[in-house]
Amino acid sequence: IFQYLVGIALDFIISFIFGGLIYWSWKKLEKIQSIFITIRKQTESRERPFRILLVSDGESEAANNPEINKLMPDSQMRLTKRGKHMAYITGQEIERYLCNLYPSTEPPPRVVMWVSPFYRARQTALSLLSGMSMTRKWVSQVRESPLLVEQDKGLFESLGEEEMKRIYPNECERLEQMNKHQGNYWVRFPLGESQFDVCQRMQILFGSIVRDRLGDKQSGPAEVIIVVAHPVPIASFVMMWCHRTIEWFRTSLNIPYCSVRLIDSSNELWDAGFIFGGWQKENLFEPEHLCSPTNCSVLNLPNEIDSFGRMRMSSWVTRTQ
Repeated sequence: IFQYLVGIALDFIISFIFGGLIYWSWKKLEKIQSIFITIRKQTESRERPFRILLVSDGESEAANNPEINKLMPDSQMRLTKRGKHMAYITGQEIERYLCNLYPSTEPPPRVVMWVSPFYRARQTALSLLSGMSMTRKWVSQVRESPLLVEQDKGLFESLGEEEMKRIYPNECERLEQMNKHQGNYWVRFPLGESQFDVCQRMQILFGSIVRDRLGDKQSGPAEVIIVVAHPVPIASFVMMWCHRTIEWFRTSLNIPYCSVRLIDSSNELWDAGFIFGGWQKENLFEPEHLCSPTNCSVLNLPNEIDSFGRMRMSSWVTRTQ
């Protein structure tokens, strides 16, 4: 009887060990399989054309009334009526480009929008979505990133050149000396940023954009990224992504209102230039050419926007309004 019980115990132990080995091997195979699937998806997403649309913000209230800078921080500056209409027309141009790019919308491409948290950039993004009447449903997510804000001028923020020299004469003199010695790309504003600092934070954002391109378990890979930001961050983005030179950067800061620059993976140098020229400050249309508020108001978006994606867009729209 003892030998019989020992035999049963040994059989149980051996079965348990072999069963555990089989279960462990199965789990390892599942993990290896998931790794191969992930690698295959990432490879496919890299082979698929990937595009980034860099959109500059519209005309702000400070463009027509510089004195408003003393009353309102740069982060809270709003668009003019003309600025909202600029963004609305730009949204129509983006929609025309996307429709030509993807004539067959089954399944529709996944579009992700990144926005600067400055108020005028939020308003620009909302007006863009108003103009994208048919392709707005392609935008699965709208995200904000503080990395996209305009260059911080520190002590000189909201001050004109004469006021700067009057209030901070020593700092202005030192800044001029440093600009002559090193170049304005490297020199920081007192308690602010240099253009080099802006380029560094653009580099940090690239990791999030690459993850959008590759996709995750919840969302497929994004084929188009729309970035709504300001002139210095946009020039910094192009410089760092496309490996442009500092000399190129210095000549590329005059970015028109609501212009759209294309970064395209199918282009050998990635930088495909402007697909929509926007508006230069000296070539603005007159107010009477604006659309009516019922046609282009950023505060009257359709209710269907609430059903997009993971509801991130709807919560962002509500909070921005």
